[in-house]
Amino acid sequence: MTWLAVLRRVLGDPVALILAATVGILAATGGYFYGHYKGSSAAEAKQEQVNTKAENTALKDTREVEHKAAVELNDKGKNYVEAKETNKRNANVVNSEFIGLRVKSKACDNLPTSATAASRINAAGTTDEQRGGTSEVDFADVTRKVTQLGNDYDNAISKIGQLQETIKVYQSVCSIHASSP
Repeated sequence: MTWLAVLRRVLGDPVALILAATVGILAATGGYFYGHYKGSSAAEAKQEQVNTKAENTALKDTREVEHKAAVELNDKGKNYVEAKETNKRNANVVNSEFIGLRVKSKACDNLPTSATAASRINAAGTTDEQRGGTSEVDFADVTRKVTQLGNDYDNAISKIGQLQETIKVYQSVCSIHASSP
């Protein structure tokens, strides 16, 4: 049987005609929706590739910025440790230079002396007349405390500088992340 014969037979039978029309309509709509699905899937896949590339590029840029920030922060930490060691060495030098600092001064030169005041016995068991009116003061503890305070001050200034640099680095990283899409 030829196609033409099948067509005459289908057109002559109403049930066969309805069945053929239904199959034809279903095939056409199925083909349309299948093509639409494949086309939209391809477009979605293409868009996903574009998005993935953009995400990978942004992630790579972010990692580079974070690595630079981490290196910079480590350098700032090393600078603080070096500054702290330098401050400690300087304090030790100052302490060693002033370890034997003694000052001789005349005691009460400007006050009038009396016989009873001159004959008083001091803590060392000598009188003011025997000492010649002078005293000796040892400043080793004072210089040690002053240099320790100076060292603490220098360390605090170094730490504040390191923290300020850390804040600047984080602000620059945040501004880069805020400006990226």
